[in-house]
Amino acid sequence: MKLGDRVPLRVKRLQNPFGEMDVDSVSVDQFRKHQLAWDAIARKRENRELVTGRVLNAVNGGFAVGVSGHVGFLPKKLARDEKGRRLPQDRDATPPIGDAMQFRVLSMSEAGGARNFVVSGPEVETKRQSQPASNNSARPAFSAATTGSRKVRTWDGTK
Repeated sequence: MKLGDRVPLRVKRLQNPFGEMDVDSVSVDQFRKHQLAWDAIARKRENRELVTGRVLNAVNGGFAVGVSGHVGFLPKKLARDEKGRRLPQDRDATPPIGDAMQFRVLSMSEAGGARNFVVSGPEVETKRQSQPASNNSARPAFSAATTGSRKVRTWDGTK
């Protein structure tokens, strides 16, 4: 690097307590990857999908959860064990630490350069598989109507 070279920088703060601008020479690619991961978490929250993460450690009032390089918060009262049961509210109860699990993102915020999110879980996948959506136009519509004491079945609105 020599005088006059252009270097990508990221502004961390416009003014620190000393009145100076704080910049970071973190590579732009790393910043973009971090931003893409945050956007993916936000999309999954909007679509009400689960995210994969790990419980990192206990913190005041709950647990720190790592998801795609971001650290979120799992409140103790929303924590569950590996079988999906609510944890007892004693001091020693913890969800499995270090195991990859599914969590639901409840809220996200960005304020002052800090990114925070709150999760619940871990969510346990049910063994029942949801039925795939069938094409209803290929099958005639069925409805049941009651007339007096007799049930009348109609197909496509005809009797």
